[in-house]
Amino acid sequence: MKRINRTRFVVGFLVALVVVIALSLSRRGDDTVPTAHLSDTSPVGGRALGLVMERLGYKTQSAGEPLATMPADARVWFLLDANTRFSDREATLLLAWVQAGNTLILACPASSSSVWGTSSARPGVDTITHSLGASANYSGFGAGAVTFNANGLPQMAPLSFDVVSNYRAGVPSASSSGETLSLSQAHTGIASSRSAVSVARMDIGQGRVFIFPDAWMLCNYGLAQPSNATFVANLIRVHNPNAVGTAYFDERSHDNTLAPPEPEDWPARLRQKPVVFAVWQLLVVGLGCLALVSRRLGVPVALPSQAPVTRASGFARAMGALLLKAGRPKAASQIIGESFRARLARRVAMSPRESDEVLAARAHEISGIARETLSRALIASRAPATNETSALRDAQAMERILEQLG
Repeated sequence: MKRINRTRFVVGFLVALVVVIALSLSRRGDDTVPTAHLSDTSPVGGRALGLVMERLGYKTQSAGEPLATMPADARVWFLLDANTRFSDREATLLLAWVQAGNTLILACPASSSSVWGTSSARPGVDTITHSLGASANYSGFGAGAVTFNANGLPQMAPLSFDVVSNYRAGVPSASSSGETLSLSQAHTGIASSRSAVSVARMDIGQGRVFIFPDAWMLCNYGLAQPSNATFVANLIRVHNPNAVGTAYFDERSHDNTLAPPEPEDWPARLRQKPVVFAVWQLLVVGLGCLALVSRRLGVPVALPSQAPVTRASGFARAMGALLLKAGRPKAASQIIGESFRARLARRVAMSPRESDEVLAARAHEISGIARETLSRALIASRAPATNETSALRDAQAMERILEQLG
């Protein structure tokens, strides 16, 4: 194998690193960020959302001052502006208010922490997102990245609904910026984009939190599409059929002391995502290439009682033996059963951990499928078949049930 010049490799690596950092910094400065403020009538404002809430029967009001207690008339709380800041004590207050049976609509920012420490201060908001185990996935560059027009507004991407529920009533189609969520706690996926969750519901105590990756779908620009407005209204009215009280738009901007400004110096920006991810990925790739450059792979290695073979062929032979010992029909049947249970639970807006009887009753209520058929399939999902014939029969029955659920 031809040796690679180490000096050229290192220089090329450093050039690539500089290009990635420059692109990341320029991207952060160019994008428009939706604020969804109640009185703002611009494309990034929230006046249209206020009108939707008033049409449902709620009063609307902005919250800009520090809170000692939650307003007594608050029933719905919108936390949409990426620049909103408040104290950790107020965050705890807001979560307790949700647990008491109220509704929080959250535009979840990308996590601000990194292996180099916290780079920007979003007190209160970070407390809530860390408590929920939620953050937005930054799409980055290339295929799948969110694209913006000359006015700084994103090209909206269609959403696909993950559950059969009243959220879909009167909504032929809905769209969002295309960004997605990362959720580490139990949740119900409501809609997805690019095969990842874009809108989710997380139940907390007697209340609930609806989580979005950003506020584009909820600002004036997104709600200009009637289907989006109907979808957002459904999220509220399904759980609160009798509209009483006030919907608050969180526009606070204070810290436990004073909110520090957004970092403008390049070292602080380097500590922010996604730049820190790109840097670490390039460092790992660079170190791996330096370790392996000029090293020959696949050198023959003698195995006991056999002729010399390559490392690759020895690995393939060992993996083949392991697969035979693992009992592939049972393993495949178990994977299919777990997937079926999760997909059925998602379509009926319940948790896969619910009992077979509860899931079967809910699916029967929605689709009319016989409870006996549903119960047999759910039992088979927990007790995988051990032979190919039974595994195939169970898989076909499960697929027919999912097709009937739609």
